[in-house]
Amino acid sequence: MSGPPIRHGTALRVYNKHLKNVQEATAKTDNKAPHLPVGVYIKDAAFFSDMSRLRNLEFDNRKLLIAINILYRTKGRVDCQLEKYERKRTKYVVEQADLQKKRKRIETFLKDLQYVVSGYNKKDMDKDWKRLSRAMKFSAKYPEFYDKSRRQLDTWSLCPPGVFSDSTKHQVCFFDLKIGGLPTTYRLEIELYSDIVPATAANFTSLCEGFSGLSYRGSILHRIVPGLLCIGGDIVNFSGSGGVSIYGPNFPDENFTLCHNGPGVVAMYTAGPDRNNSQFLITFKRLSSLNGKHVVIGRVQNGLKVLQLIESCGTMSGKPLHIVRVEACGVNR
Repeated sequence: MSGPPIRHGTALRVYNKHLKNVQEATAKTDNKAPHLPVGVYIKDAAFFSDMSRLRNLEFDNRKLLIAINILYRTKGRVDCQLEKYERKRTKYVVEQADLQKKRKRIETFLKDLQYVVSGYNKKDMDKDWKRLSRAMKFSAKYPEFYDKSRRQLDTWSLCPPGVFSDSTKHQVCFFDLKIGGLPTTYRLEIELYSDIVPATAANFTSLCEGFSGLSYRGSILHRIVPGLLCIGGDIVNFSGSGGVSIYGPNFPDENFTLCHNGPGVVAMYTAGPDRNNSQFLITFKRLSSLNGKHVVIGRVQNGLKVLQLIESCGTMSGKPLHIVRVEACGVNR
C-alpha cells in the first residue's frame, strides 16, 4: 500500500502501525449462516408419519399406474358405455315381482317341509315329560294330578240295569271348599237321587241348608285316601268319631239300589248296618266292593277337577296333607 511520504518520525510510526493493521486485518464477525436446531422445528413422530404416508401414496400411485397400464393394453373387460335408458317400473310391476319372489320362497319351504325329519322323537319326548312331571309333583306346594287321561263325567249311571230314575225329581247341593292355604274356594256340586232314596237325601239336604243348628258348614274331610275315597261330614267332633242326623243319632239303611259305578259317587259312610248319620264318602274311582254296604245318594255333577285336587291332598294312611274345609253349603233351587 502506497501513500504520501511521511517526513516526521512520530507520524511515520503511527502510519506504519495503521498500515500493518490494514494488511493483517481480522474479521470481528463471521459471514456463516446461523445455527438451525432442526429438532425444534421437526418432530420425529410427525416426520416418520409423513414418511409412511408418502410411502403409501407412492405405493397406491404405483398400483394405479399398473391398473391403467393393464386397461390400456387389454382395452378393459367391462363395458363402460352408457346403458340404454329403461322406463321406470310401475308400482304394480314391483308388487308382482315381490309376489313372485314370495311364491318361490313358499314353494321351496313346502318342498323342504315334505322331507323334514324331527330331531326330537316321541320316545324321548315322553321320557322327558315323565321326568318333568315327577319334578313338578315334587316341587309343587299343592300338587295336582298329572294324569294323561283327564277324567271327565262318564256315561256310566248309578242305576243298575232295569232301574230308572226321574231326573226332574233330583236335587242339587253344593259345597264351597277351602283347600289348605289356597286363596280361593272351590265349588263341588252334588246331584241327589231323591226319588230313589228320599229319606237319606232329605237328611243330606237338610244338613246342607242347616237344621236345628246342625250343618255341614265348618266340617272337614277328615280322611282322604288317593285312588279310593274321601270321608267327611262329622259335624260333632270334626274328626270322624262322631256324627248325627236329622232323625236322631242314627237312622237305618234305606236301600242299596244305587251302585258305586265310578268316580264322584256320594254315599253315606257308616261303621255298620243301620248306623247312618251325617258322615258321607265320595269315591275317586269305581268301588264295586262298597255296593250293598253303604247307601248311595248321588254323584258329583260339577267339580270333578276339584275332586282331583282333593285327592291330591290325601295320603295312604288317610290323614290329609292339607285341611279341606266346607266354608259354605246349600241347595240349588
